[in-house]
Amino acid sequence: MMYQTDNSRQVEVARLEDYLQAFGQRKWLVAAFAIFGLVLAFLYTGAAATTFTATSEIQLRPTPVGSPTNNLVTPRLEEESRVLGSDAVAAQVAATYPAVDREELDITFTPNSSILVASYTAPTAEEAALIVNEFATVYADQRTAAAIEYYQVQIEANETALTAIDENITTLET
Repeated sequence: MMYQTDNSRQVEVARLEDYLQAFGQRKWLVAAFAIFGLVLAFLYTGAAATTFTATSEIQLRPTPVGSPTNNLVTPRLEEESRVLGSDAVAAQVAATYPAVDREELDITFTPNSSILVASYTAPTAEEAALIVNEFATVYADQRTAAAIEYYQVQIEANETALTAIDENITTLET
């Protein structure tokens, strides 16, 4: 439709009928592009590898293990993260989950905190959760075993000292 403006020039305005007519003339082209877009979307979603990542946070408490003065020591997160990702921990996890891939394990921490964060990526959410929790459990068990061993040595040393003191008291009483 044409309209006359005050400067005597004609302005053509497109109406809905004009758009529908253009669409009707090119309906096969529009349909082809729509189908092409759907096929590309289907191929993209089918080809994309689906992975899931699960995380586990481990809070570390001070322990006297490894302390030269037998005092409680704040754990060094750099060292503890290396222990969590070590061959020993991975081997124990692999005993339960043979398909474990250490390359999929990511260990992070915030400096000046006491929390290690372990993340594991796997094809299923359940597998990712099970494996990262197994890493955390094995690490915690090893850390607990080291603390128990430390305290056992201290208890034995104290019992030996007490036995010696009891013997001295017995000797002094006789």
